[in-house]
Amino acid sequence: MLYTFYRLGRLYIASPMLFMVAMVCASTVVGLSLAVPWLLKGVLDDGLAQRQMPVLYRVGALLVAVTLVRGMVAYGQSYLTAHLAQHLAYRLRHLLSSDPVFELCLSRSRPDRRTHVAGYG
Repeated sequence: MLYTFYRLGRLYIASPMLFMVAMVCASTVVGLSLAVPWLLKGVLDDGLAQRQMPVLYRVGALLVAVTLVRGMVAYGQSYLTAHLAQHLAYRLRHLLSSDPVFELCLSRSRPDRRTHVAGYG
């Protein structure tokens, strides 16, 4: 079972740069998601408790910016991981289609189109 994951991992790592960028995007999304509660702590401690309006405005603008950046990075992460998954599926189909045993099984499981045409067989 572990060897199966190793073989799939080798196919997935065939594009190492895209894989690394996707991992960086995932880490960035997690970091920005953790930054939101930390910013809200500053709003509660400094802005509301001490009634400092400039702090509320700054942290509010920072929250909007963090949310926008997190959304863009999350979109990039989902796009890259979908792209990598499509290429993994393509590579697996290509490997399977070049396997002679798979071709033999596939040819036996498919009926011949000429003998099974409607009304002629």
